[in-house]
Amino acid sequence: MMQPPSRKPSSVNEIFRDDSKEKKEEEKRVTVGFGVTLSTRKKLKQYALDHDTKMKDIAEDALLEYMENHQ
Repeated sequence: MMQPPSRKPSSVNEIFRDDSKEKKEEEKRVTVGFGVTLSTRKKLKQYALDHDTKMKDIAEDALLEYMENHQ
């Protein structure tokens, strides 16, 4: 069983660190909205599960690789 903290935090910043201030502007995550077919999404989700990774990381890697090879 978890024990309660010995003291109350003085602010939310003591609990949650704001990583966005530490990241360079171009490295901040933004949402890109586009659709894929349901079958593509299922394949992507299964691939991510099989390889213990996240769908967003696979998609970003695939986009970067595509752009490198199609300049």
